[in-house]
Amino acid sequence: MNESENLWNADSLLKLSEDLQAENEQYRSLLAQKEIQIQTHLSDVQNLKSQICSMQSTIAEQGQEIQKLNAHIARLAESDLVLVENQKLIEANRRLQAENEKAQNTFKEAVTKTEDAKRILAQAKATV
Repeated sequence: MNESENLWNADSLLKLSEDLQAENEQYRSLLAQKEIQIQTHLSDVQNLKSQICSMQSTIAEQGQEIQKLNAHIARLAESDLVLVENQKLIEANRRLQAENEKAQNTFKEAVTKTEDAKRILAQAKATV
C-alpha cells in the first residue's frame, strides 16, 4: 500500500468513525427519549393504579350503602304490610261498628215494641 492509499484509508476510517459517533449520538438521544416515555408511562400506570384503588374503595363503600338501603327497604316493606293489614283491620272494625249500631237499633226497636206490647196487654187486661 502506498501512502495515498493509507491517507485515503485513514480519511475513510475517520469519516466512518465520525458517522458512527453521530449515529451513536442519535441512538443515545432516541434512548433518552424512550426512557422519558417509559418513565411517563410508569407514572401513568401508578396514577391508574391509584385511581383503581380509589374506585375499588368507592365501590366497596357503595356496596355497603346498597346493603343498608336493601335492609331499609325490607323494613319499609314490612311496614307497608303492617299498614295494609291495619287498613284491613280498620275496614273490618268499621263493618263491625255498623253491624253493632244496626243491632243496637234493632234492640231498641225490640225494646220499644216490647214496651208497647206490654202497655197494650196491660190496657187490654184493665178493660176486661
